Amino acid sequence: MFHLWNLWKKSLRIQIASSFSVLSLTIVALVGALAFVQARATLKQSVFNRLETASSLKEADLGRWLNDRRNTVRSLNQLTEVNTQAEILLTEDRSSDDYIAAQQNLQRLLGDFIQDNPGYQEFFVVSKGGRVLASTRPENVSWYATLNEYSDISERSESGKFNANVYQSALTERPTITLTVPIQNSQGKQLGMLAVNLNLDSMDEIIRANSGLGNTSETYLVADLGSNFFTTNVFVSSERFGSEEFPDGINSPGIEAAMLGNGGIGLYPNYRGVPVIGVYRWLPEQDMALIVEMAQAEAFAPAKRLSRSIFLVGLVLAALMTAGILVLSYRVVSPIVNIAETARAVRASLKQGQVAELETVEIATDNEIGTLAETFNQLVEQLGRSYAELHEKNKDLQLTLTDLKQTQTQLIQTEKMSSLGQMVAGIAHEINNPISFIQGNIGPLKGYFEDLIDLLDAYQSEYTNPSEALIEKQEEADLEFLLEDAKKLLGSLKMGTERVRDIVVSLRNYSRLDEAAIKDVNLNEGIDSTLLILNHRIKHGIDVVKNYGNLPSVRCSPAQLNQVFTNIVANALDAMFDADSQTKQLAIVTRRLDATQVQISIRDTGPGMTPEVKAKIFDPFFTTKGVGKGTGLGMGICFKIIEQHRGNIDVITEVGQGTEFLITLPIEALSADIR
Repeated sequence: MFHLWNLWKKSLRIQIASSFSVLSLTIVALVGALAFVQARATLKQSVFNRLETASSLKEADLGRWLNDRRNTVRSLNQLTEVNTQAEILLTEDRSSDDYIAAQQNLQRLLGDFIQDNPGYQEFFVVSKGGRVLASTRPENVSWYATLNEYSDISERSESGKFNANVYQSALTERPTITLTVPIQNSQGKQLGMLAVNLNLDSMDEIIRANSGLGNTSETYLVADLGSNFFTTNVFVSSERFGSEEFPDGINSPGIEAAMLGNGGIGLYPNYRGVPVIGVYRWLPEQDMALIVEMAQAEAFAPAKRLSRSIFLVGLVLAALMTAGILVLSYRVVSPIVNIAETARAVRASLKQGQVAELETVEIATDNEIGTLAETFNQLVEQLGRSYAELHEKNKDLQLTLTDLKQTQTQLIQTEKMSSLGQMVAGIAHEINNPISFIQGNIGPLKGYFEDLIDLLDAYQSEYTNPSEALIEKQEEADLEFLLEDAKKLLGSLKMGTERVRDIVVSLRNYSRLDEAAIKDVNLNEGIDSTLLILNHRIKHGIDVVKNYGNLPSVRCSPAQLNQVFTNIVANALDAMFDADSQTKQLAIVTRRLDATQVQISIRDTGPGMTPEVKAKIFDPFFTTKGVGKGTGLGMGICFKIIEQHRGNIDVITEVGQGTEFLITLPIEALSADIR
């Protein structure tokens, strides 16, 4: 995910395409959602209208069906034959032949009617006390009917509508509607009732007819079989109240509203918990609720299909437009990418100093991108010119800085050598005077001492018998040892004065202040003077191997070359002592290369140098020594001195194998005016 985010941030093309894709998908989603909401609202109203119409039609069909049955029963009751036979049953003795004949005739007549009209279940004649006197089902004769459950359809109750009560029959335990019409004599007195139990199969057909409402639509009647203390809402059908699936009754928001005598429409979960769109009505004449419902999934399926189609079409269009945007973004971004790549190439060229080869961008269009490319090219050209000018100024400054460093180095070297030469000359002069006095008096002192010895020998020859006091004094002084040791002291004193004289000569040769600045000198003597000056360090475990060749006199500045030898030898000693090399050896070789050149090799057994250090060894102020141990000027001064003498100085080194400096000088390279 983090990689994708970085890719998105670094690619303008991806940003444009992805942003447009997100915008397109958002618009498609909004359009699809809006279409779904609007279609759902339209479908909701349409389904409500259809369900309302279906419920109204079913209520009307149910009313017509009941009215037809009522009219038929009333017409049948008005038939003379039926009325006569019924009157006999209600007035004659039950054991008389007329009663029995009337009962049989009436049951036959009504039975034939039921066979021709299957919408009726049973006709029977009931006395005012509720006793069944005749029935199309003879087994029910003499049964006492529940008159309060019956629905009276007499002229007194005719108002266009009548109550058709649905109750549970005590005989069949099935839902039953019983219509009754009074049987009257000629004086209009009610003798009993003609009753009919309707066949509710027709009611089921009316209620359950789909009426083109859909596969999930459902129409049903609900009645309350509970008591005053609790409510039990159950299905009403021709077979039974309730169902085996819902033995404890059914309930839903629509059923509750209808059973309270309300009618209306709504979206709610049905008795199974399935979301439905429903219409509910209360049928006061039947004391039941009529419910017509359709599953919301089916009702709103067209809206979902519409929104899905819009979304799919939108996705296809968004994909096509995204592809177009990708192509367009490529055309827009490619010139910008070219400018960016060219900018990187220009930066690389500037780093390499290739100012003359700065790239420019091809101007392919005349729009804003083309203007940007043209402006970029102008900036590159201006940058190239500015960089070239800056580069030239930097070169001038670098040359000036180099000259300043060289001048500074030369001044330091000149001042250092001048101070060192004056100091060495002063020391040599101060030492030379007393040493010359001592050395001048050693010869006479030796002669005087020898004369005293000869005189002492003469005294001993003349006085062969000295006194005891003189003999005792002679023995106390140990005359023989005294004479012998005195001779040795005079020899040591002479040797010491000669060594001091040699040191003074070496100091004078090293400083050369008493000679011309440029002259022909023997370089071997200069190297010996350097070794003598550094002898206090060399004698501590350094093996010096000298292999001097037969060199001609070289025209040079002796003091400057002595400084070169001193710096190189001193650095070699420092390297060997600091690295604590097991073998400390300093090898110095001089040779004549040809008729015009000589070469000096100074090689040590120190730790050697890395390529990085070797590359900077002659840079001014570069040093590998610790703070306070070196200024970094020594080797730079050596390089400058050898360069002034028109010679070369090379370094041969390898880590762990020591270092060798090769100095090559022309025999005649300097004129007297070079300083």
